[in-house]
Amino acid sequence: MEGSKSRHKRLGHRRQYTPEEEKWLKKNYGSEYKFLRAHRLSIYKEEDRDGGRAIARTLIRHDDCPIVAIALPPRRAGRKLHHSEIYVAES
Repeated sequence: MEGSKSRHKRLGHRRQYTPEEEKWLKKNYGSEYKFLRAHRLSIYKEEDRDGGRAIARTLIRHDDCPIVAIALPPRRAGRKLHHSEIYVAES
């Protein structure tokens, strides 16, 4: 695990999940990998992981209400997804 931590530090990962977010991911999806796959994202692409964190944070904010749909803006190379761009339709 130590190698993984140092790798993250070397690669300059800034916005990791908080402990509360990690608990939510584990409870609802089992792992970040499974969460990303469920949203057709890759754990190997940092852009996808950034987008996954934005999606997870939006879902966590809306965790107490039933969600009907989530709409994401079109993907563009080199452009990071921000949680304010994710639209949630509640029932």
